[in-house]
Amino acid sequence: GDRACPCMLALGYIQSTLLKYSRKHIKIPQCTLSTLNEGKSKVLLLAGPSGVSKARVAVNIASRMNGEVIVCDSAKVFKGLDIGTNKLPVDLRRGVPHHLVDMAGPQDTFEVMKFCTMAKDITKDILSRGKLPVLCGGTGFWMRAFLYGLSAVPNDRDQQTVLERELMALRSWGAAVQRGMEVDPAFTQTVSRLNYRRLARGLLVHKLSGRKFSDFKVDPTTETDLEYDYRCIFLSPDRHDLFMQVNRRCELMVSNGLFEEISDLLLDGFRPDSQAGVVIGYRQALVYLLQLNPSQAAMPPRQAFFSFMDDFQTQTRKYNRRQHTWFRHEPIFRWFNMPVASNTSQQDTIASHVAALVHMSYPSYAAAFPLATQETLKNLNHAVHDKLHTHIPAYTILKGDAIDRQIAVVERCRQRLRE
Repeated sequence: GDRACPCMLALGYIQSTLLKYSRKHIKIPQCTLSTLNEGKSKVLLLAGPSGVSKARVAVNIASRMNGEVIVCDSAKVFKGLDIGTNKLPVDLRRGVPHHLVDMAGPQDTFEVMKFCTMAKDITKDILSRGKLPVLCGGTGFWMRAFLYGLSAVPNDRDQQTVLERELMALRSWGAAVQRGMEVDPAFTQTVSRLNYRRLARGLLVHKLSGRKFSDFKVDPTTETDLEYDYRCIFLSPDRHDLFMQVNRRCELMVSNGLFEEISDLLLDGFRPDSQAGVVIGYRQALVYLLQLNPSQAAMPPRQAFFSFMDDFQTQTRKYNRRQHTWFRHEPIFRWFNMPVASNTSQQDTIASHVAALVHMSYPSYAAAFPLATQETLKNLNHAVHDKLHTHIPAYTILKGDAIDRQIAVVERCRQRLRE
């Protein structure tokens, strides 16, 4: 007919995209994935940084390919954390089943081991019904554990609680980080700011085993007999455009009712020191709403609000950088260059290309979309380094009277909590 088939469209797009890459690429050993994947069931892993619209792209792909979505997100597992996690509303899921979302109460814990066990069982069930599992998210540690498994990491909830309280008693995040750096620098550098629970986890593992937490991770560079024909794709937009999108999304979360949502959670028993309480966005909003930072609380209202917004956006962008760094060291993931998918048309186009890649046989997929070298990915990062570090957020939603309205919302929420 007049329309090109999806595979041809995808190949053309991929070839033009890969011109940005070096001709060098990681060779796939002859007797590993290229042969082991023959005859195996396909499983799509769609990863990407926060703000890239991967959840909407995943739904689009699943609806095209008779699939179901398995959410791989350490924040979206918690009920009630909807606005700050940008959880896709049910009416936008196109009837596609979603798994491992809203699995735990906001005061509960949900560990990677539990996720892996449930995700593996759900994957088998989806495949048994002749459908495509689409694992979608940005929590790299969980995705790596799903792919390669995870060694039995020692745990003791009571001792971890004690360690977490000891770190918080230092009353200095810098002092807490220093304690972590003395035990496991590699792990400590991956912990997001003010995530005392995660930092205490690393200290606990060392205390119980005498080993670093990072030692328990499976080395993904070692080819193993993977269970399925995994199609692992990392959606990679222009970093500067993505940062602008992330800044705007933070503003949208606040204007869409983030403080009201947190107030409702607190009134229902949500604790700021819970696992969900350290989720980026919620942590910063809790500190501002409950006035936990004395210096911020002493500021004039507008200055305090801007201090909160700056911290919220900054920590989100830093997490965004960590996601890029993490997946840059995941050799099985192929980087798919794309624009920031801010509208339905762009999401449809990206979904069409990815669906075509999933349709291909593994040899065709590997040939059409070769892996990039570490050197190439680092060069891509260096190319935008200066632009990213000179990036100054410009408010597009919260400006003028909108700021005063949000400050008034915060005061009403504080009043509710005092009552």
